[in-house]
Amino acid sequence: MCKEPRPCLRTKRCWLTSITTVPTVISWVARNVDRSDSVGPLAGIYSAQLTFDAASQITGLVPSSAKLLVADAESHDWSPDGTRVVYTMGPYQSAELHILDLPTSQTRKLTTGITPVWSPDGSLIAFRRGYDAILTIEPDGSDLETVVQWPAHPGMRYTHPRPGYYELVWSPNSSALLYGCLELNGDAREIYRIACTGGEPQNFSRSILDNAVPIAWLAEGGM
Repeated sequence: MCKEPRPCLRTKRCWLTSITTVPTVISWVARNVDRSDSVGPLAGIYSAQLTFDAASQITGLVPSSAKLLVADAESHDWSPDGTRVVYTMGPYQSAELHILDLPTSQTRKLTTGITPVWSPDGSLIAFRRGYDAILTIEPDGSDLETVVQWPAHPGMRYTHPRPGYYELVWSPNSSALLYGCLELNGDAREIYRIACTGGEPQNFSRSILDNAVPIAWLAEGGM
């Protein structure tokens, strides 16, 4: 039942994309950017243990704690209890969502889609299908629902950047989503809010922000 993309730290090979709800673990996607270099890390999702000082400030990573969770995987997110990872596999146009259960090391296909984000209450996973739709699904694969669908424009050929839906962020109480949207004939992305059950989207950024991208939704205020 319906009841937060993140900033990226980019190096030559790695994009930091997810911090778990387990406060001592961090994860990232590594890609072999230089195809001629076979020495680099395997592409996929990695995790590592964080180290802290006496003031509980992050100081670095535990030596040799980095490990490959899933090879050849892309965008991902953690379940609120830190026991499962939902991730994207395969080429963009036919990408699939899979779930890795860490205690058992078992994986299973969930559905087709990209950029999954797990709701804070653990009940739903939101994701995109290309730029054309935002959907939700329960972690067991049931109750697939379309939240918002891009209007059809038969015969239209889009230029880059492609109009449609982009970043997704859950509200802290798991009742709504923020998403980035590049409107048809628009020159900058806008931020919209929509209930996870669907309905009329609200534009939060028009005439206020230029090329806005939703990153996080803070819990203060109970929104």
